[in-house]
Amino acid sequence: AWFFFMLGNIYTSTKLRDGHKAEYFFKKSKQYAPEGNEYSIQYGFGMAAQDKGDYKKAEEHNLKAYAMDSSKMALSSYISKMYLSTGEYDKALRFLQHAYQIDSMNNFSSLNLGYFYYNAEKYADAHKATFYLERVLRTNPYDTLALEYFGTLCFESGKIDKAKELFTKLKTIAPK
Repeated sequence: AWFFFMLGNIYTSTKLRDGHKAEYFFKKSKQYAPEGNEYSIQYGFGMAAQDKGDYKKAEEHNLKAYAMDSSKMALSSYISKMYLSTGEYDKALRFLQHAYQIDSMNNFSSLNLGYFYYNAEKYADAHKATFYLERVLRTNPYDTLALEYFGTLCFESGKIDKAKELFTKLKTIAPK
């Protein structure tokens, strides 16, 4: 049954992304291993539903998985992405912050919070965005997304010299 689960995972997390195929393989996984990893199956169903744009079903499955194990940073990040897609920023922020609490040293959670505070109008906070984006760049000075987001933030807030520095570095790393 594990191979069914892995096939479902392939269809939710690679360039072969196909929510319908993923859902089929997660159902097969559950059918052949009903006592198997229910958390992973619910998470998989949530990812497949989200890929198909069925956010109500995605929420149902993702929250079931979360209730089973709320210690997974990837799940909290994925749930926040789902809520960002539906414009539910209060809920998205809750899960972004939870992902950061689980692993504050993970650049992905810092980058997501930095982008959120930069981009979500209701929550726009240049100081918080700066904190999280600088944190990413301190541990990985070549993170192209952090350079892009922070450079744009600096440009928009009138810090032209800093923006120029960041975009010059970005151009050096990723010239296209």
